[in-house]
Amino acid sequence: MLPAELSDEPVCVVPKIEPIAPGIRLIRMPLPYEPFSVNCYLLGDDNDAVLIDTGIDDAMSTEIWDRLLKGPLASVDIKRIVATHWHNDHLGLAGHLAEKTGATVIITAGEFAAAHDLLNLPANERAESEIQFLAAHGADPQLAREWIATGFPHMSMISSLPKHVQTIADGDELYLAGRCFIVRILGGHSPATAVLIADDVVICGDQISSQMLPNVSVSGAAPGANPLHVYVRSLGRLRGIKADVLVLPGHEDVFTGLDAAIDRIIDRHEASLTRLLVAGSGAGQTATQLSAVLTREPPGPMWLGWVIGRAVAYARFAESLGLMRSEQRDAVTFFETVPGAGLTRDLLAEHRVAG
Repeated sequence: MLPAELSDEPVCVVPKIEPIAPGIRLIRMPLPYEPFSVNCYLLGDDNDAVLIDTGIDDAMSTEIWDRLLKGPLASVDIKRIVATHWHNDHLGLAGHLAEKTGATVIITAGEFAAAHDLLNLPANERAESEIQFLAAHGADPQLAREWIATGFPHMSMISSLPKHVQTIADGDELYLAGRCFIVRILGGHSPATAVLIADDVVICGDQISSQMLPNVSVSGAAPGANPLHVYVRSLGRLRGIKADVLVLPGHEDVFTGLDAAIDRIIDRHEASLTRLLVAGSGAGQTATQLSAVLTREPPGPMWLGWVIGRAVAYARFAESLGLMRSEQRDAVTFFETVPGAGLTRDLLAEHRVAG
């Protein structure tokens, strides 16, 4: 066997379990892609613990959880697992951990359906719909195939789902580890993310972060969607929460000041939307062409689908606001900024207030 420093296999390093608030511990599970870790939260005492999100279904994450459950968490009885949304870094090991611990998996019906559809649709059908979608938005065929082989499979890193889960709906009260959480179901990043709001803490999955923007993009799975409109409208439902509430995001550090974070997100989306409208002035542009103004460098095969899908999301949003129009030319979609689209005004003014 090769020494660890010469082996191609990543070294399994068990993350620290960090107390961040009374009754809340943070476990940063590693990811093999940016942002390189996902936040998993353990709520409650050892006799009645709740796990929020799990990390992806890969060999390293599985080994880390096995070591945690046999080591520092050996005395912890995880009775419930809440998946904020279906993406692989959040739901990925929920089924596996539920089988090991006997925990009940809690998730919104919309997120469970999305995961179920992904895992039950043949991989070749999903790949074909994605290739057709990218071709319709001007992607280079070879790069699209490289994306299918490289970045696209990450979405499927989810263990088998439990046959029975507890579903939660908007407005439900969920009692977890001595706290009463109100469930808010918000969309855009995923179909029906569960955001959990208590008096002193908000658990928000990828809907909000202190710095990074969650991916909001269109894909071959729902090529006619307008997720950015859904996303920015959803942010208004989180306004007005007191400034000292601790926000537990899916990535990066926990923070306070939710309204300020929402304002930063709106500002950044407006700046990107403005760049897109400038780029789309004059002759029509494909989403692949427009994506160049939304990223600092070409995405490469790991991120191609997300970057083009993000440009489609901005263009669709602009179209719904009456700022862009689209047309088909030889089965390819071109977006063009409407003359006099109002680049000098506050494009997202209506989204700066409570929804």
